[in-house]
Amino acid sequence: GRVWTGEDALSLGLVDLMGGMDTAVRLAAERAGLEEGTYRLLRLPRPKTLMQELEEALLARVGRVFGAPAMGDQLRAHTRMIEEVIQMQGVPQARMPLDLTIR
Repeated sequence: GRVWTGEDALSLGLVDLMGGMDTAVRLAAERAGLEEGTYRLLRLPRPKTLMQELEEALLARVGRVFGAPAMGDQLRAHTRMIEEVIQMQGVPQARMPLDLTIR
């Protein structure tokens, strides 16, 4: 087979128009007679958040360097704290740079 650039495929009549997934969904909905806002799109698998991507990258690196699963648990705890802080933007906060566990 051959590989064409989008522009070449368009000029050769291999595609109707240029666009991405959003364009394809919009056109399919129009052809189905659906008005915008009357349908929803569920993308699977769900895209990972930036924090999930960072956590996975850090855990993989820690595992290779130290081989210590306990370090992964600490990283997960810090990741959850960072996510909480991000979600609370605009809310006054006072945080200490450490966690205390009193038993």
